[in-house]
Amino acid sequence: MEFKELHYKYTQSTERCVREVISPLPFYSQEARTQEIRKFNSDNLWTFVGDTDRCNLVAIDNGEVAGFLFGVVDANVLFVIWIGVKDKYKRSGHMETLWHMMEYWCRQNNIHKVWCDTNQLNIPAMTFMEKMGMTKCGDLKNFWYGHDYFLWEKPVYGKPDGELQ
Repeated sequence: MEFKELHYKYTQSTERCVREVISPLPFYSQEARTQEIRKFNSDNLWTFVGDTDRCNLVAIDNGEVAGFLFGVVDANVLFVIWIGVKDKYKRSGHMETLWHMMEYWCRQNNIHKVWCDTNQLNIPAMTFMEKMGMTKCGDLKNFWYGHDYFLWEKPVYGKPDGELQ
């Protein structure tokens, strides 16, 4: 498994991975799934590559994207938009690796805080956020697509040596 920043050559594979991760989510309405998948089609992913206001990471297995993490920066805060891995890679540590790479990216880019949200019915995502050291800091009622969410945050400190792959 390789972990890298999103590159043009992975946009179609990333689109397929996004579809595979988001399509079966039971706690999202059909509209939410459709809209979220549309946001990450190949044409949109092309605009993500090289955008310095975005953190876009992928896990690659045998040339195919197996997982992804997308985030956007505003005022030195990274908001993680999506993180996910295909079913066959769950419980493999790949989401944790993507998360740690994102934190490293944040330190390299002087980002001081990470925020994300989780659907309040998504117990696995909430468990993951707690495992990654995130703190619940808000309750977002009737937010995205009419669903309820929790807002999470975590400070990021320091600037390590080395470079992101």
